[in-house]
Amino acid sequence: MNRMLLLTLCLCGTLQAEQDPDLVRLTARQAKLDKALDKVSPALVAVEDGNGAGSGVVVSADGVVLTASHVVSSRRSSRLRVIFPNGDTYRAELLGMNRSVDAAMLKITDRPRNGKPFPHVDLGESSKLKRGDWCFALGHPGGFQKNRPAPVRLGRVLSAGYRTVVSDCAIVLGDSGGPLFDLSGDLIGIHSMITEVIVENRHVAVDAFRRDGDRMENRERW
Repeated sequence: MNRMLLLTLCLCGTLQAEQDPDLVRLTARQAKLDKALDKVSPALVAVEDGNGAGSGVVVSADGVVLTASHVVSSRRSSRLRVIFPNGDTYRAELLGMNRSVDAAMLKITDRPRNGKPFPHVDLGESSKLKRGDWCFALGHPGGFQKNRPAPVRLGRVLSAGYRTVVSDCAIVLGDSGGPLFDLSGDLIGIHSMITEVIVENRHVAVDAFRRDGDRMENRERW
């Protein structure tokens, strides 16, 4: 093919792609997701108690971790440990929990090995969510695997209430306690209940942790 003709076809294709509004929106959404993942992925943790495993996320520089209460409700809570994506493992203790909404708070008891604050995420506001808002889920389906980056599940908010956020992000066994984020990388929920329909799952609304955070930090369990 004539090189000039080939160049012309390529340019025309590029201009057409640049003018396609769906492609523009998709590209912008992907860029926003990539930025958010870079921001939040280091704070994702696996939560283990010597008997089972789930997920969680660090929300403070001194190592406060949010997870689901059913992940840490066994009698082996004294053997809790959290594992960061790079494999660094730390001991943790259970602070408090609200079983009625499936919310729990842990605290890492070891000091960071690198002498720096623990990577952590910012809390969003689930009360401001609207049906159709984009979101994404992280976690450790099937348990922690050091050589496998945490799978990312993109979806949308189906509903948001006082206690629960429902999304169509696919989550499975092992994801429980993991984080649900908006596309800005703010935490909006904690994976709680996997329904029979894989694309309709329930998360503890982050506002529940905002309301009860002080009680959990004071080691109340109810």
